[in-house]
Formats: sequence, structure tokens, C-alpha cells
Amino acid sequence: MAVTATSLLPFKCLSTIGSTACRVLHANTRTTYSRFSFLNQLKRLARIQFAAHHNSAETLTFEKQPASWLFVNNTFGGLYGSHVNLELDLENRLSVDNIKQLELILRRRGVPADLSSLVDDFTKLRALERQRNGLVSERNEIAEKLKQMKAEHQDHEPGYQAAAHELLTKLTSIKERIKDLQMIWDLEEQVMVRSLKLPNDIHPTTPDEESTVLREVNNLKGSTKTVSHTEIGKKYNLIKFSNVGPKAYYLKGALAKTELALMTSLVRYFQKHKFYFISGPEFFRTNIMEGCGLDVHNPTEVLTILDNVVTQIEPMIHLAGISTATFVAYVAKCCIGDNYLPLNMFSCGRRYQNSHLPGLYGANQTTQVGIFSCLLQEDLDKQFDTNIELIWNFLAPLGFPIRLTQVKAADLQLAESRRVEIQIYAPSLQKYIPVRIFFLG
Repeated sequence: MAVTATSLLPFKCLSTIGSTACRVLHANTRTTYSRFSFLNQLKRLARIQFAAHHNSAETLTFEKQPASWLFVNNTFGGLYGSHVNLELDLENRLSVDNIKQLELILRRRGVPADLSSLVDDFTKLRALERQRNGLVSERNEIAEKLKQMKAEHQDHEPGYQAAAHELLTKLTSIKERIKDLQMIWDLEEQVMVRSLKLPNDIHPTTPDEESTVLREVNNLKGSTKTVSHTEIGKKYNLIKFSNVGPKAYYLKGALAKTELALMTSLVRYFQKHKFYFISGPEFFRTNIMEGCGLDVHNPTEVLTILDNVVTQIEPMIHLAGISTATFVAYVAKCCIGDNYLPLNMFSCGRRYQNSHLPGLYGANQTTQVGIFSCLLQEDLDKQFDTNIELIWNFLAPLGFPIRLTQVKAADLQLAESRRVEIQIYAPSLQKYIPVRIFFLG
């Protein structure tokens, strides 16, 4: 599967992940949440430990966690709970025929990477694996031969003791050689963890030099700076900011009703366009978050829950709410037949994230609607364009200054192959707030 994403007004759209047979499109629509504050809710969760909010770059300590939950090698596998290892097709991607293409992708994205070192380590790894597999095969043959000799009662025949002693000596030697090759697990982890950080391919429509504005309506260039929405909200008693923290707030009166009306409109809009409603979780395991291309060790990107009492090392739990992870977790263990495609879904609920934008643009808790489409590879570009029009046609009649921009390669996230942003102008900030539409894979 592959993936795309989209969202609305100061809404934010996220990414999804890709596999080989089917493609997925995803969109998020976000509005501010009016019921209760984010920080008030967190006070009830005594075991949740977040890295500092706002401008802090403080790093959380993740004791005994593997470098990635998308790959756990056999040295440590028994120490952890259930985990999954991904097949990255490195034989093909790091081959002589494709390595130049990968180098070009890295240059276009501006991503530093020592590919020659990675290729060398991968070559050594494959050589060690072949050596180990040969020894394991030889060990199994000797063990089977000893078992057969005993089953045929050859232990009573002359010469058995000498033959058995020779085989046992050889078997012991092979086991020692296999044990000496345990270094293979360290090398395998180095190769796989570095390979997980390689970017996806770049879509042919992605520009290299500058992001391209494809269309624009209600341009406000040159307009004077307006009053902030927070000042207006306070003046007309529409927003109450709680003393729990600078990000804690309540919407009141007409503004709260407007939010509910917007959410209702969005739900009806997606239902009208044949999207099926699903109820998504708010908490996700590390492997799901990593699979969505997120850095779970970056507290400004992912909100992490750390257990005070750990009896078994398992993937951590992360608070995200309605996001790409909602749909990825839903389809991760599903086998969807071609006759059910395209499969269009949507969900709505709370969204949790860190943000440094001022006012409600940077709210930690919002209400969001997300859409997600599963489809065949050959239909991906067509559905991508359809989702762009779907979001654009909802936003444009609202009267906001908006523009559609094709993002350049250097600004893509590692998991993104293509990104288009519907950018909405915020007069009080004198800049555009992006509503992202993109796919991965």
C-alpha cells in the first residue's frame, strides 16, 4: 500500500505509510476543541510524563527500548514483548543498478547519508548470513546423521564409537563457529536501523528548486496586520484561557457553536462523498507511530506515555488522537481484497500534539476529522487529485484566502513521496498556515 494525506483550515494533514500492492490516501481536518483543556485532562493521567511543552527541546529517557520497534534482532528479541520486523527489500534498493537513484533522491531532499558505508556493511552482513546459514545446514545434517545411526542400531556395530566421536567433535566445532558469528546480530541492527531512515522515492511531479503555487483565491498580499483572534475572542467573551497553562482554553458561545456546526458539516460532507465512518483510538504503540514516519524519541513531534512500573519491555504508548495512526492501526493487520477498493474511511475526535504557533493555532488539543482511502497502485495519482479537489471545494466557499502549493523535494518528510499544501492565510500572523495533502510509499 501507499499513502497520501490532507486537512483543513488551520487544519493539519498527516502522513500514512505504504506497502506494495495497494495505495492509501489520508486527510485530516482539524478544529479547536471547546469542552475542556488539554492540560486539565493530563492532570488526571498520573503516569503520563511528557517532555517539556512549548519551546523546550528536552529529551525523554527511553530506558531499555530498542533503537526501533520496526526491527528487533535476535539478540534482544527474547527480552521484549511481541514485535514486528519489516522487510525493506535492501537487496534491490542497495543494488548496483539502484544505488545511483537512491543517491539522487538523497541529494534532492538534502539528506546527508553515508551510503557507501551502508552498502559495505550490508554486503558484509549478507556474507556472514550465508556463512552462518551454511554452518547451520551442516550442523543439522550431522545431528540428523547421528540420530539416524542410533535409530538403525548402528551403535552396536564395530567402528560406531569412532565414527560417532568424529561427528560429535565436528558438531561441537560447528556450534562454536556459529556462536562466534553472533556478531552478525550487531551488524544486522546497525544496517537495519540506518536503512529505516532512508527516504522514500520522490514522485515525478515534485519540484527541486522552489515550491510551486498551483492556484490561489482571495489573495490578501499587502493587507495591513489585523487583530489577533485571541484578542477578538477575549473582547467578545468567546474564548476563555485557563490558568492551568498557556495552552489551556475553552471556546464559548457562538464560537463553540460554530465549531460544532463545522464538525457536523464535515461529517455530512464526507458521508456524501461515500466515506465510511470508523471510531479510532487515541493511544498507539510505538511500531504504529514509527510506521507513520514519526520520530517517537522527539517529544516535540510525539507525545509519549512512560510507565513508572515496567515488568516487560514492550512498545511504548503514545497519545495522538485522530491522525494517520488511527487508520494505519486499523488496516495494518487487514487483508483487503481488490473488489473492496477503493475503500474510503473517515473518523473524527480529539487530536493531541505539540505546537509552537501562537493562540489557537498552537493548541495542544483540537477536534479533528481525518479521511483515509485505500486503493490500487495504478489509481493513486487519480485519487490524490480527487482528494485535493475534495478539500479545496470545502474550503474555498468559506471565503478564506487560500492557495494550492506543490512542495519542493527538500521540504518533504522522509516518508513522503509527494506533498501538496492547501495553505490558508492567517492575517494576524501575516503568513500562510498549511493544510497538507501527501502520500508516502
